[in-house]
Amino acid sequence: MSNMQNNNPNPKKKPATKLASLAPRPKPVPGRKDLDRLPADMMITIDGQARTGKNTAGELLAGTLGGVLVDSGRFYRSLTQAVLMAGVELDDSAAVESFCTGARLDALVRPNKKGVFEALVTVNSGLFTDATLVSVGPLVPAVAKVPLVRAMVNATLRRLYRGGRMIIQGRDIGMKVFPNTPYQFVLTAPPSIREARDSGNFLGQAVMQRDQADARQTWMPPKAAIVDTGDKSPEQVLAALLDEIVARTPV
Repeated sequence: MSNMQNNNPNPKKKPATKLASLAPRPKPVPGRKDLDRLPADMMITIDGQARTGKNTAGELLAGTLGGVLVDSGRFYRSLTQAVLMAGVELDDSAAVESFCTGARLDALVRPNKKGVFEALVTVNSGLFTDATLVSVGPLVPAVAKVPLVRAMVNATLRRLYRGGRMIIQGRDIGMKVFPNTPYQFVLTAPPSIREARDSGNFLGQAVMQRDQADARQTWMPPKAAIVDTGDKSPEQVLAALLDEIVARTPV
């Protein structure tokens, strides 16, 4: 199959899942000696609506702190593609749940083009290409709305963490998956800016419609630091996140 890479030909052998231990050492940041006192084990969660800069912020944090980047959206997109390939109707929630109940969800770690280690998702040992996962994005809500699917993804995310530094971005992460970590963030941005960031992929009321869908199935952590990315460059967002991480770390 052209849209799937077979990285584990033996379906009985599961890929390693101690993701955080695979990350490189942190990069030195000029003028930021305060980062040296950060703990070796850190779980950083980044929640937020679509196009608030979660991917960029997470990648910058992972590269700076030497952590593994995990995008929960990859899990939902991979499951959605697997459901499609199995011939299951997306509007048949019972059928989607039945398929996902028998599916094996896991992940492996590889450095991306920028040298940042990130988790890639496997479903029944199959790894889908990035192009395939992008194309299936608009169909994800039909699968993600199934309670069992969300519980399955959240349980897998918890299982993957075995210490070290990990940055997980998506939805429900701070509230539902890692509610006890002190390093919780919610990124926001005005709808007009988020619509512009879509680069024409979504038109008209798309952002507002996605916000409404998210609100029905997303829980934001009440103790998270809120960072508005609308008027900030990626570097400014990174600096704001690092400042808050340091502030939340006991001396």
